[in-house]
Amino acid sequence: MNYPKSKLLIIIVLALLLGLSSVANAQNLRKGKLINKSNEVIPYVTIQLVDSAQKIIDYAISDERGEFQIQLERPNAKQLQITAVGYEKLIQEIATLESSNPLVLMLNAASQTSIQTITVTGRKPTVEAKLGKTIFNVENTPLVQTSSAIDLLGKAPGVFVDMQQESVKLQGKKVLFLVDGKRTYLEGNQVYQYLNNFQGGTIEKIELIHSPSAKYEAAAVINIITKKDKSHGWNTVLSTTAGYGQQPDVKGSGTFNYRNQKIAFSTSLGANFDKSPVQGTTEQRADNYSLFQEFHSLSKNNSSYGKFSLDYFLNKKNTFGLVYSKNTGNKLSDQLSESQRNELANGLKIFNDHNTGDVHHNRDLLSFNYTNTFSESSKLMFNSDYAWSNNLGDNRYQTSLNQQVYRDRINNLDLDNKVLSMTLDYEDLLWKKYALEVGAKLTDIQTDNFNRFETLTDSQNQIPTLQEDRFQYSENVAAAYLDLSTAFSEKFSAQLGLRAEHTQTTGKSISTNLIHKQSYFDLLPKVNLNYALNKNHNLSLGYSRSIDRPSFRTLNPFRYYSDIYSASEGNPYLKPSYTQSIALQHFFKSKYMFTLAYMENRGDHNVYYDRDEDVIVSKYENYGLTSAWMASAYIPVAFTKWWNSTLQVQVAQLNIRKDDFQKSGPAFSFNSSSSFKLPKKYMAELSHQFSYTSTMGIYEVAPIYSFNVSFSKSFLNNQLAAKIQGVDLFSLYRWHAKTIQNGIFYENKNRGRGAMYFLSLTYKLGKTTVKGSTAKSKAIENDQDRMN
Repeated sequence: MNYPKSKLLIIIVLALLLGLSSVANAQNLRKGKLINKSNEVIPYVTIQLVDSAQKIIDYAISDERGEFQIQLERPNAKQLQITAVGYEKLIQEIATLESSNPLVLMLNAASQTSIQTITVTGRKPTVEAKLGKTIFNVENTPLVQTSSAIDLLGKAPGVFVDMQQESVKLQGKKVLFLVDGKRTYLEGNQVYQYLNNFQGGTIEKIELIHSPSAKYEAAAVINIITKKDKSHGWNTVLSTTAGYGQQPDVKGSGTFNYRNQKIAFSTSLGANFDKSPVQGTTEQRADNYSLFQEFHSLSKNNSSYGKFSLDYFLNKKNTFGLVYSKNTGNKLSDQLSESQRNELANGLKIFNDHNTGDVHHNRDLLSFNYTNTFSESSKLMFNSDYAWSNNLGDNRYQTSLNQQVYRDRINNLDLDNKVLSMTLDYEDLLWKKYALEVGAKLTDIQTDNFNRFETLTDSQNQIPTLQEDRFQYSENVAAAYLDLSTAFSEKFSAQLGLRAEHTQTTGKSISTNLIHKQSYFDLLPKVNLNYALNKNHNLSLGYSRSIDRPSFRTLNPFRYYSDIYSASEGNPYLKPSYTQSIALQHFFKSKYMFTLAYMENRGDHNVYYDRDEDVIVSKYENYGLTSAWMASAYIPVAFTKWWNSTLQVQVAQLNIRKDDFQKSGPAFSFNSSSSFKLPKKYMAELSHQFSYTSTMGIYEVAPIYSFNVSFSKSFLNNQLAAKIQGVDLFSLYRWHAKTIQNGIFYENKNRGRGAMYFLSLTYKLGKTTVKGSTAKSKAIENDQDRMN
């Protein structure tokens, strides 16, 4: 790897990391521990250091072991004050504290009346506002024991779940998913399937990071936090789902976790088998012709995945981690279509197309992690990830005219991608006031794509032709980031972050001898502010600038055909797009959330249509400016003790400008979810989705509807959960988009699987709250998603 313009930047960051480590160890902090009369530790309690005027001059929070650190040698320090749920308030004079280290402070249990009062007021709120993120505490959510992570995300504020497309977005942004701060290492709909099998009963809370710190390259992050258990042991969760509509869908998964004093081991295996039918029409019109196509397709998708992770705890300060994950699959596609082309010069021709495909994919990831915990507030983390993937496939396109073969072509592809990333991160809490995160990242990406397109039969030109190209692409990124956050008071807190990136790319097409190089430097600032007006009103303001690089496939200039009149090709000259967003959120009673946001994207990667004689070619280019004003509301409502609902509404005004092209229009989405407690502990849930977007990129899109219902019940002391679910009950989900570009009118209509009905069973063994390995690998984040 070669980073000539970035060496100084990386050296400075590394020196800063080492310097901060020395500062952290030099702090004069006093260690302490909170216990009760039964010698049990008391976790997550705030310890305040106050002066004679009862003004807070420092504070600390005990960890899960009840331990804390605080700097007692402060001017005018008078008392330590500790208030914990279920315990009497403890006031400890500084002058009376023993000189021994650590301090051991014992809290006395409160009276029964006091406990009842505190318990009611101290219950975790459903929604909590934090710097740059929202905490969704799922323990207050109905049906949590029989829900999946996908079900819970559908109730989370600002999250939109599309069950048909199997995608999840947070405030309209693409999401990076983490589990306990760790990547899932799965891609596309594989992430959706994994989350659909993830049991809600094992989840403590979900972090919705709509304005991520400078550490992350993603525009939005969702981190699922599982329940913690101090004890060691093992657990196993087995899950299977069978569904049927027009075609069957079967999936299954199993997870095993084990932990003791020295190791933590996790493994998960899963498989999915489904058939996806699609039927629809496309229409094209220009000045001298019209084309109408009707198609029916069926895709058979077989995929499997496995993940193995191991943590080794050398001692209390040093942890080594190893992760290996693999995903493999095969997609068989078969499509029949009829094309009616009416030309002014030659009249009407009717073609029949039969397109078949057989594509295999393999994706592997190997990760090594090391964490050094200097103290309770500071740690150094190193991550090294290597990912490699391969897509190998054959697609055949046969066109007939008057029941005679008119053209027979075959496309062979071989796509290889390799990504190597290394990160170094340092976290510390300086002077118990300033949370600091600083780090550096180096990434090397190599892709090698081979395409071969051969015409076996051509009754028009008579002469078979052969086109082939090898496209090689390399990308080197050097990045450094710094985040600093602090609480100026109990009401006001702030976070400032800056990410610096230097990128070098080279793309080479062997057949055209085209070599294209880019080199650019970016500064990506992020700011988050939080202000608590009072116990009922909280305001949060976030600003960020992020980068989105094009996927590897869209950079490949090779052209391939889907039929005799339609083709697509990539663009090696594509540049990154940049998004600036600012959002103001109002949290009311830690329950309701209202958001007003503005988003602006420059150079978005969009498809456009062009003509090459009789062929319509879809290409990629950077659009000028896409902007949107958005307002949304999240409103949970408890109508009765047995009926709870969650309503989400979002409205937006969109605008797109590029050269002389300009388009604008409104967008609206409405999601509702109602849960019902039925007799004999049965539960039911009814949800509805409505989405209307007047403009999506270059397209005008028709409204989308969907209704879903489920019934669930737990058995065997909640070890066995069963659910019956109906998705898109009335088969209303449709895709309808149209556009006009370069004098070409294009319209597409299609529908997918329609109504689907699923039966899911989940069985849990062992201690269901034992956590698996915690090895964290953040190095590949967005890069792995670009392999698709």
